[in-house]
Amino acid sequence: MSAVLNVIKNLKILLIFVTALQITICSAADSADRVLEVKLVGSDHQTYKRLPFEVPAGVGRITIVTQYTGQSDRTVVDFGLIDQAQRLVGWSGGNKKIFTLSELDATPSYSPRPIEPGIWNLLIGIPNIRPDSTSELRAEIYFSKSADPVDEPSVLRTVISKNQTWYKGKTYTPIVGIVTVLARAYKRARWFHALLSRSLRRPANAGLISLH
Repeated sequence: MSAVLNVIKNLKILLIFVTALQITICSAADSADRVLEVKLVGSDHQTYKRLPFEVPAGVGRITIVTQYTGQSDRTVVDFGLIDQAQRLVGWSGGNKKIFTLSELDATPSYSPRPIEPGIWNLLIGIPNIRPDSTSELRAEIYFSKSADPVDEPSVLRTVISKNQTWYKGKTYTPIVGIVTVLARAYKRARWFHALLSRSLRRPANAGLISLH
C-alpha cells in the first residue's frame, strides 16, 4: 500500500513540475530572427518567387510565420521551403500560415532534416491575384538553437490568457504529449489505489473484484 501511495505522490509532483515548465518556457513572445517582405501585384498572377534568407550555423529548428493582405480580393498565396542545397523541403500550399521543421520533427507537408547553414529560400506561389490588386506579404523566421521543446519559439503556441501571456502547446509539441501521459498515469494510479483499498476492506468470502 505504501508503495502505491509513493507512486501517486511522485507522479503528482512530476505532473506539477512539467506543467509549470510548459508555462514557464512559453511565458514570453520571441522576436523574429529574419523578416521577409514583398509586395505582390497583378502581374504576379500564377507565378513563383523565391525569397532568400541566411541561416547561420548552430540552428536546430526553423519556424516560419506568414501573413499577407488582399484575401478579401481573393488573392491566394501558397508557401514552400527550399534548403541550402536547393532541395524542396516541403510545400504546404495555402493551408498553413505557420510551419516548422527540425532534424526530429516537422509540420505535415515538410520533411524533418538537419538545419544546415547557408542560403535558404521561402518559396511562394501566387495562383490568384486580380490584375488591379496588390498584396503585402510578410514572413517572420525564427531560429531555435535545438529541436528541444524548451527552445521552441512562442509562436508555435496559442495564447490561453492575453492578460498573463500564457501559451498552450500545439498538438505536435512533444511536451504536451508528456503532460498528457503523466496525467493519465496519475489518474490510473489513483483509480488503482482506490480499487486496492476497497479490496483490502472486503470480507474474505466476498468474491473477486473484476478489473475492467
